[in-house]
Amino acid sequence: MSGTKRYRNPLKTARGLGSAKEGLHHWLLQRYTAVALIFLACWFLYFVISLIHADYLTATDAIAKPWNAIALVAFLLAMFWHAQLGVQVVLEDYVHTPLAAIASQTRRPFHLHPRCAGQRLCRGPHRIGELSTHGFRIQDH
Repeated sequence: MSGTKRYRNPLKTARGLGSAKEGLHHWLLQRYTAVALIFLACWFLYFVISLIHADYLTATDAIAKPWNAIALVAFLLAMFWHAQLGVQVVLEDYVHTPLAAIASQTRRPFHLHPRCAGQRLCRGPHRIGELSTHGFRIQDH
């Protein structure tokens, strides 16, 4: 009886664990966005460094040029898409509890949205635009 287990095909243990048809597509998308980000990040750094000493009108004029606007939108799209793909891989590989995996997969798109990311920075006792004395006591002598 134990001899038959030894000759079993490992495919039997892998059946029912999900499809492996989309793995290559996901892997290729992550590599394409990474290569695009190499060039777009270099452009973005050059663009930001060239605007260091510029005033507001010069900066808005530079961003309003069609090629710069297209490159900036492409950089943001590639960056968030690449981040979304990476977070999905981490969640799929390292979250093993089914309920936690479902919860994290459904919350994932909202956490990478730029508006939600900015709102997370404003949470807590310290909000942007407010003067907080959390932990400090101001005494007059």
